[in-house]
This record gives sequence, C-alpha cells and structure tokens, in this order.
Amino acid sequence: VEGINFFNKYFKLKYPFDKYDQIFCPEFRISAMENIGAITFSERLLRKESDRTSEQHTRHMYVTLHELSHMWFGDLVTMKWWEDLWLKESFADFMGALCLTSCENLADFKNGECFFLTFKFVAMNFDQRFTTHPILAPIKHTEDATSVFDPISYDKGASFINMASYMLGKDVMQEAASKYLNKFQYKNTELPDFINCLDEAYKKNNDDDFDIYAWTDTWLKTQGFNSIEPRITYSEDGQTIEKFEIVQTCVQNSTEVFRSQKIQIAFYDENNEETLFDNILIKGVEVTTVEELAGKATPKGILLNSNNYGYCRIGFDEASIEYFKENTQHIKSDLNRNFIYRSLWQYYQANQTPFENYFTLAKNSLLSETSMNAVEVLLNSISKYNFSYTKPADKAEAYQASYELALELFKKTENQHDRNSISEYVVRFLSSKTQAVQFLENNTILDSNGNPVHEDFELTQVSRHYLITSIHSTHEINAEVKQKFLEANTASKTFEEKKLEIACDAANPDNKEKWWNSFIDGTEYSKEEYCAAMDWFYSSSSEILMAEYAPKFFENLNLVFQTKHRDYAEEFITRLCPINLGREEDKQKLDDLYQAAEEDRTHYKKYLKIASEDLADVISKRQ
Repeated sequence: VEGINFFNKYFKLKYPFDKYDQIFCPEFRISAMENIGAITFSERLLRKESDRTSEQHTRHMYVTLHELSHMWFGDLVTMKWWEDLWLKESFADFMGALCLTSCENLADFKNGECFFLTFKFVAMNFDQRFTTHPILAPIKHTEDATSVFDPISYDKGASFINMASYMLGKDVMQEAASKYLNKFQYKNTELPDFINCLDEAYKKNNDDDFDIYAWTDTWLKTQGFNSIEPRITYSEDGQTIEKFEIVQTCVQNSTEVFRSQKIQIAFYDENNEETLFDNILIKGVEVTTVEELAGKATPKGILLNSNNYGYCRIGFDEASIEYFKENTQHIKSDLNRNFIYRSLWQYYQANQTPFENYFTLAKNSLLSETSMNAVEVLLNSISKYNFSYTKPADKAEAYQASYELALELFKKTENQHDRNSISEYVVRFLSSKTQAVQFLENNTILDSNGNPVHEDFELTQVSRHYLITSIHSTHEINAEVKQKFLEANTASKTFEEKKLEIACDAANPDNKEKWWNSFIDGTEYSKEEYCAAMDWFYSSSSEILMAEYAPKFFENLNLVFQTKHRDYAEEFITRLCPINLGREEDKQKLDDLYQAAEEDRTHYKKYLKIASEDLADVISKRQ
C-alpha cells in the first residue's frame, strides 16, 4: 500500500490495473516476475519471522517494491526491443530503493539508501570485466537477450539514474519519468523516447545550453567507468590546500572516455566532524581543478564522492587511508561509513592497498558499528578474503581470527534480526567440527566455556543446515551423531530439508565419484538441488579434492555447455571450477578453451572469460 501510494504520487499516474496479487512459486528460477496484477515470487524470499535476518527483512520489502514499480515501468510502458531492457529494470531498481528511502512509514526497513551503494558496487565489479557492455546493449537475436539480464542493465542503470538525478535535479528526473509514463502508456518505447522527456524536463527548469543527448551518450552508449583520485598541493607548512585536483583514469575494459558528473566531497577534522562541499562538477576531461577547495585547511581525511551520488571508483591519499582505518567508526553518517568500507575494499581489490589496511578498518569498526548493512558489508568482505584470497596454508589462522571477531560482535548484539544475521557469520567462520556438534546439541551459539552466549537465542534454519552439512563433510564425527541431526531436521520433508539431505550426501567424503558422475549427467535432480550438492562437493579437504577433480572438470566443461540447459551450465562452471587452487595452469586451460570455442557460442565463451578473470584475481591477490 505504501508503495502504490508513493508511485501514484511520484509518477502522477494511478496504479494502472484492476488488482494486485502476490504468488509464491517453489523453485522459481528468478527472484520474481512482474506479471500484470500478479507478481510471482521465488520461495527463497520466504522465511519465518523468528528466523529472518535484518538483510532478508529489508531485501524482501525491496524486491516487492521493485516488482510493484514494474506495473508502470515495464507493463504499462514496455521497451520495444531487448537493447532497452534498462528502461524497465534500471528504473525498477531505482524506484524500489527510492521508495524505501523516502517513505516514513517504511522506516523499519532501515538502510534503504544503502541499496544505491549496493547497486553501484555490484555494477562496478561487473563493469570492469571483459564481458561488460554499454547500458544500451546491442542485441541481435532474442536468444541473446538473456545475456543482458545482468548487473549492467539493473544495477549500473539504477546508478546512472541516481547520478543523473543529482546532476540534473531530482525534480527534473521525477518530471521526466512522469511525462514518459503518461505519454507512452500502453505503448512500446526506445531510448530516445525517454531522453526526449528528460531533455524537456531539464529545459523547463533550467535556462542553460546543457546538451542532454551528448551527455547521456557518454553514459549509456559506452562501457566501463572512471576512477578518480585526489591530487593535492599543500602549502609549505602543510596546513593549507593550495591546489586540489581530481584526476580521472579509465578502468580496465572501459571505453576510453572521461565522463562528466557531479559529486560531493567530505573533509574530516581531528574531531571527526564533517565539512561537506556540494555540487562539485567533474568535467569530461582527465584533470579537473576544484577551485573552491583552494585555501581550505588541510583535513585529516578526504572522502571523494561523499554520499554516493557519482558512478566512479574513488582513490585515497595515504593520510586519508590512515585516518579512515582508525576513525571511520566515529563518522556520524551511516551512509558514508558504509561507503568507506566498500570503497576501501574496492581499493584493495584493485591492488592499490594491502588487505591489512582493510582488516584494521574492520576490526576497529565492527564492534561499534550501528548499521547492520555496514556490518554485513565488512563481514562479507572478510569472508571473501578467507575463502578466495587466503593461501591454503594460512586459511586456518584467518578463519579463527574471523570467528573470534564475529563471536565478539554476536555477544554485544541485542536485536533479534541482527543476532540472526551475525550468528550465521559465526557459524560460517567456525572450523571446529566438535564445536559444530555442541552448537547443534544446544541449538544455540556457545562461548569458549560452552555456555550459551544469549539464553533466549536459537540457531536459524540456515545455521543448523550449514552445521549439519559441515559435520557430514568429515569422518571426524560419528556417523550416528550425523544421522541424528539430519533426521531431526528433515522430518517435515520440505524442499529446504530435501536440499539439506542432498548437500549432506554430496559433502560425504565417500560419495565424491558418485556425485561427480551425477553432475555430468545432470538429469537426476532439479537445478536447485544440484546447486546444493555442488556447493558442498569440495567441502572436505577442498584443495585436495579440487586438484583431483580439476582434470575431469576441464575434460567435461565443453560437453556440459553443449548438452545441458544454459542455467545448469552456468551453475556447473561457477560452482565447480577449481578457482580456489589459484593455479596459472588452470587459467591457461580456461583461456585455451575460450580460444578454441566457435565465435557464435557466446554464452559458453562469456562464462569461460568470467572464470578466467576470477582465477586471475585470486592469483594476483595471493601473490
């Protein structure tokens, strides 16, 4: 109801259909689908209230609003051809997040503005790959359309709308959206139809000669993005800024173009107080001089793109890195703290700063962080480092340090949904199978003395299933103990419980050959069930198993893509490619398969390239 009221007012166009139903579909292949008046949702969004995490609570509301906005962007007005997919998906992303951020009655679904952060960082991770493409993606055949249902058409497009709203004015964007929907209702549209409406709205509110068409072309018809770094000249005594420049570069696989956009810049002093400089125009050139910052006192920390309006990767000077490592937890803005955590992680991923800087930031911030979204950003980054970037010999130490940090955070957490979230990280970082059994016996998280951390807390279903599968991955735990927990957690025979049985069977060290043959056959189970098995196939002695099955993987990869549905083939390469071995020889095999594949096998070649890039990333981080 809040969403319908918000969209009615924003679009100046009432909900266009006679009814609105929501239908949950088991094993639905996507999160949701915007059928007119009847949205279908995957059962993955369903979870009982006591078991739900904070992120799931907010995510469920966001997906609902995303699909609801499709009644206007997508159903009432539909793109003419697949290359303009962004005209519905980008706007649905943007409008869902805008509604969460704007409606006072949705305040319980906190951190709605953080969806814009998520959009941007998800998009940029994809937008520097070999497989990226412009938002306006050239599609020749319907069968190629699925290739653009990706973070560019969704997340980057939403980030562009967010950035354009700040650059051109929020009122301009709202008026353009309303004009577009009212003018083209029950019709099919192309890019110029929306840009014409945007140009009309801009000219109505401004009297300059800004060329909307040329500006949007640099964003919608090119791929990649720019990285921006501060270049600062200080006075002799270091107390004053004499010259402040922003230097743009093009990231890998980006079109060689310098894009114009507006950002905010924040300065932080020794008391962690923020001074914000608004409407800083980055020109479409390599170096932009920011005249209004000349003569300002030298700050302790500088944050480019404060409040996340621009679409760009930011850099840090060394003094700012040191400041943010020690002081980010004291910054008042939830949004900017979250932005700093994500940006410094991205800076590490670009090989611009060592992981030690990021882990110091995480340790200093986690225990005092009040935004659950930010907490999960930090814990997810640490988890990614442990799983992918840590050398095998260092994994045990890395997981133990992460477990202790997550456990300490869990001890101080009071909110039930937040406890659910953090408990799942505690379980994920736990390496002791004996402790896993103790957690299951007591159905809660225990401290080092074997006592419940919170007397009233029970493990979530996700945590129980993870621990049960984990103990099945080793001979260390008695078979009767394993079976006891498995039977107790599969009595209802739900689909989730069936997946648990499958995951436990695949995790069993004695069943690897059986499951490998089943993966190649691919007909005995549903895709969701196979995913559950694939996720736990390498669980026991991961690197040893990966090395054993790597030759079989490369031997069968081409066959799987030739004979199986594209959805299944994607899961096969994504979940079973031996990336975590971090071997140059495996990357060469992926590259050789790519070169040998026919040009028209675009889907196969795309996923070979993605796997090769992911493996190159692991190799570079471990070096």
